Amino acid sequence: MISIAICTGDQQGSARLSQMVCDWLHTTGAQAQVCTYSTSEEFLLAYARNRYAILFLDVGLAGTPGLEVARKLRQNGDNCQIVFLSRDSSPALTCYQVHPAGFFLKPVFPHQLQELLNWNRNIFLSTMNSITVVFARRPRRLLLADILYITVSGRTSQICLAQEIIPTNRALNELQASLPSPQFFRCHRRYLVNRSHVAGMDGRNLLLDNGASVPVSEAQLVETKNWALGRS
Repeated sequence: MISIAICTGDQQGSARLSQMVCDWLHTTGAQAQVCTYSTSEEFLLAYARNRYAILFLDVGLAGTPGLEVARKLRQNGDNCQIVFLSRDSSPALTCYQVHPAGFFLKPVFPHQLQELLNWNRNIFLSTMNSITVVFARRPRRLLLADILYITVSGRTSQICLAQEIIPTNRALNELQASLPSPQFFRCHRRYLVNRSHVAGMDGRNLLLDNGASVPVSEAQLVETKNWALGRS
């Protein structure tokens, strides 16, 4: 199991950051456990080399400062992604001596965290939910988090990703049965949509985070609104 550690004496900030990490894991379908520590001593007691893939580490920890903790990890040959947390930017230059993955001023905002985790997504790829389809006569693994929507063209289902469209002979009904509900929803007889990419609704259209829109049938309008708002 992949582990992510958060080490900060700020209990409120720790809980908020932990929830944001869990939200990202849920959205992407990645699997990881989040471990929280309030002191450097507590963290070091639980620490083992390369136990954590990512460590969010407060520079201003009481006792052993965060930078010293990071140095201990690097001296031990640990290559985890260290992300420093700080109330001000003054320690930033010194912190880069240990080659961190980032330096965040507190409080951390969701878009900052999402950008960092997306940048390090390779860490989680093996744990992410996926489906396999035949594309160009070869099996292709598609991460559910990357699917915007699926539609039908003739007898072919078109799996629409942000930068690519994957045609498959698998029927839409078959794909729907293999995808988790309520993450994927049949808003129209010809469309399955991934709620993770829904940005809003405009009349009888779902607006997606890449700027695309997907039609909603009249019969599904109320249920789609409830689904898009997370009520189902």
